[in-house]
Amino acid sequence: MTDILKCLEGTKIFSMKDNEGTIEICFGKSKEADYFNYEFYTECPCRVIKKNRVLQRYAKKVLNITCKKVIFNEIGDIEIILQNNVKIQVFANKADAVLWQLEDNINFKSYLKTSGFANDGGDYEYI
Repeated sequence: MTDILKCLEGTKIFSMKDNEGTIEICFGKSKEADYFNYEFYTECPCRVIKKNRVLQRYAKKVLNITCKKVIFNEIGDIEIILQNNVKIQVFANKADAVLWQLEDNINFKSYLKTSGFANDGGDYEYI
Protein backbone atom coordinates (compact mmCIF):
# COMPACT_ATOMS: atom_id res chain seq x y z
CA MET A 1 0.00 0.00 0.00
CA THR A 2 2.91 2.35 0.61
CA ASP A 3 3.79 2.86 -3.04
CA ILE A 4 0.21 3.19 -4.24
CA LEU A 5 -0.61 6.47 -2.49
CA LYS A 6 2.91 7.88 -2.81
CA CYS A 7 2.12 8.58 -6.47
CA LEU A 8 0.04 11.57 -5.31
CA GLU A 9 3.08 13.28 -3.82
CA GLY A 10 4.31 16.11 -6.02
CA THR A 11 1.02 16.42 -7.92
CA LYS A 12 -1.39 19.36 -7.74
CA ILE A 13 -5.05 19.09 -6.88
CA PHE A 14 -7.09 20.02 -9.92
CA SER A 15 -10.54 19.59 -8.37
CA MET A 16 -12.25 18.52 -5.15
CA LYS A 17 -15.99 18.15 -4.82
CA ASP A 18 -18.76 16.36 -2.98
CA ASN A 19 -20.81 14.37 -5.46
CA GLU A 20 -23.89 13.21 -3.52
CA GLY A 21 -21.87 11.96 -0.55
CA THR A 22 -18.84 10.77 -2.49
CA ILE A 23 -15.81 13.02 -2.16
CA GLU A 24 -13.85 13.22 -5.41
CA ILE A 25 -10.31 14.61 -5.47
CA CYS A 26 -8.55 14.83 -8.83
CA PHE A 27 -4.77 15.18 -8.95
CA GLY A 28 -2.77 16.39 -11.93
CA LYS A 29 -4.07 17.16 -15.37
CA SER A 30 -2.62 15.53 -18.44
CA LYS A 31 -1.43 18.02 -21.02
CA GLU A 32 -1.75 15.46 -23.81
CA ALA A 33 -5.28 14.27 -23.04
CA ASP A 34 -8.41 15.38 -21.27
CA TYR A 35 -8.12 13.37 -18.06
CA PHE A 36 -6.67 13.59 -14.57
CA ASN A 37 -3.53 11.69 -13.65
CA TYR A 38 -5.08 10.35 -10.43
CA GLU A 39 -8.62 10.30 -9.08
CA PHE A 40 -9.38 9.58 -5.41
CA TYR A 41 -12.89 8.72 -4.20
CA THR A 42 -14.29 8.11 -0.72
CA GLU A 43 -17.62 8.05 1.09
CA CYS A 44 -15.88 8.17 4.49
CA PRO A 45 -15.91 11.36 6.55
CA CYS A 46 -13.37 13.94 5.38
CA ARG A 47 -12.24 17.32 6.51
CA VAL A 48 -9.88 19.98 5.26
CA ILE A 49 -7.85 21.82 7.87
CA LYS A 50 -5.44 24.73 7.74
CA LYS A 51 -3.35 25.63 10.77
CA ASN A 52 -5.56 23.51 13.06
CA ARG A 53 -8.77 25.12 11.79
CA VAL A 54 -11.46 23.21 9.89
CA LEU A 55 -12.29 24.89 6.59
CA GLN A 56 -15.96 24.87 5.62
CA ARG A 57 -16.06 25.94 1.98
CA TYR A 58 -12.80 24.30 1.07
CA ALA A 59 -13.15 23.32 -2.58
CA LYS A 60 -11.49 26.40 -4.06
CA LYS A 61 -8.96 26.65 -1.22
CA VAL A 62 -7.22 23.41 -2.18
CA LEU A 63 -7.03 23.89 -5.95
CA ASN A 64 -3.56 24.05 -7.50
CA ILE A 65 -1.92 23.19 -4.19
CA THR A 66 0.77 20.53 -4.43
CA CYS A 67 0.58 17.35 -2.36
CA LYS A 68 3.73 17.12 -0.25
CA LYS A 69 3.12 13.84 1.59
CA VAL A 70 0.53 11.12 2.13
CA ILE A 71 0.26 9.38 5.50
CA PHE A 72 -2.01 6.39 6.04
CA ASN A 73 -2.58 3.49 8.37
CA GLU A 74 -3.71 -0.09 7.95
CA ILE A 75 -7.36 0.57 8.82
CA GLY A 76 -7.64 3.05 5.96
CA ASP A 77 -7.27 6.52 7.52
CA ILE A 78 -5.44 8.94 5.22
CA GLU A 79 -3.88 12.34 5.72
CA ILE A 80 -2.94 14.21 2.55
CA ILE A 81 -0.51 16.97 3.46
CA LEU A 82 -0.51 19.88 1.04
CA GLN A 83 1.49 23.06 0.72
CA ASN A 84 0.41 26.15 2.69
CA ASN A 85 -0.25 24.18 5.90
CA VAL A 86 -3.36 22.54 4.44
CA LYS A 87 -4.32 18.92 5.17
CA ILE A 88 -7.08 16.67 3.87
CA GLN A 89 -8.02 13.99 6.38
CA VAL A 90 -10.08 10.89 5.58
CA PHE A 91 -11.43 8.77 8.43
CA ALA A 92 -12.22 5.09 7.84
CA ASN A 93 -15.56 4.46 9.51
CA LYS A 94 -17.21 1.57 7.73
CA ALA A 95 -17.20 -2.15 8.25
CA ASP A 96 -17.70 -4.46 5.27
CA ALA A 97 -17.40 -1.65 2.75
CA VAL A 98 -15.13 0.16 0.34
CA LEU A 99 -13.23 2.83 2.28
CA TRP A 100 -11.62 4.55 -0.69
CA GLN A 101 -10.70 4.10 -4.32
CA LEU A 102 -7.74 5.38 -6.32
CA GLU A 103 -7.73 5.52 -10.11
CA ASP A 104 -4.22 5.68 -11.56
CA ASN A 105 -4.88 6.94 -15.08
CA ILE A 106 -1.20 7.05 -15.95
CA ASN A 107 -0.67 3.31 -15.43
CA PHE A 108 -4.32 2.38 -16.07
CA LYS A 109 -4.80 0.75 -12.67
CA SER A 110 -7.59 0.90 -10.10
CA TYR A 111 -7.16 0.27 -6.38
CA LEU A 112 -9.72 -0.28 -3.63
CA LYS A 113 -9.13 -0.14 0.10
CA THR A 114 -11.78 -2.29 1.75
CA SER A 115 -12.64 -3.25 5.27
CA GLY A 116 -13.52 -6.82 5.95
CA PHE A 117 -15.54 -8.05 3.01
CA ALA A 118 -14.56 -10.62 0.42
CA ASN A 119 -13.60 -8.92 -2.78
CA ASP A 120 -14.99 -10.17 -6.04
CA GLY A 121 -11.90 -9.77 -8.19
CA GLY A 122 -13.01 -7.56 -11.03
CA ASP A 123 -10.69 -4.99 -12.53
CA TYR A 124 -9.50 -3.68 -9.16
CA GLU A 125 -6.39 -4.37 -7.16
CA TYR A 126 -7.56 -4.78 -3.58
CA ILE A 127 -5.47 -3.35 -0.77
